[in-house]
Amino acid sequence: MELSQKIALILRLDIAVNRLDGAFYMWARRHKLPENMLTMLYALADGARSQREISEDWLIPKTTVNTLTNELVEEGFASLGTGKEKLLSLTEKGMRLAEESLKELHSAELDAIDSVLEEFPPEFVAALERYTAVFSQKLGIKTGY
Repeated sequence: MELSQKIALILRLDIAVNRLDGAFYMWARRHKLPENMLTMLYALADGARSQREISEDWLIPKTTVNTLTNELVEEGFASLGTGKEKLLSLTEKGMRLAEESLKELHSAELDAIDSVLEEFPPEFVAALERYTAVFSQKLGIKTGY
């Protein structure tokens, strides 16, 4: 493949990833939900996570994760475990908030993946994960991949 074709693919990929991230951001704004709070709810809806895991996996600064954790705990939406890596988990009240907040988002994601899987194999996700890992490594940035 020629260099100009590779550059065109990279540009398309970068724009697609930016638009995907932007869709989450705009959805959060439309629902008057701070983007990082949306991310926290999203991360915790599938189970308990440490603040470090959330920070590393979702690229939220540790101080922001800590602030949001305190807000969630103070408002009764989450609880912190004990031990070295205190796991943060949603309470029943927090699960209801996450379910209500994320219902439309999850529905759109499922519809989108169904549509994409009609045209492309599921390996497209592994390819994107691999691209992310290699690109990050080349930049000297640690990611979860």
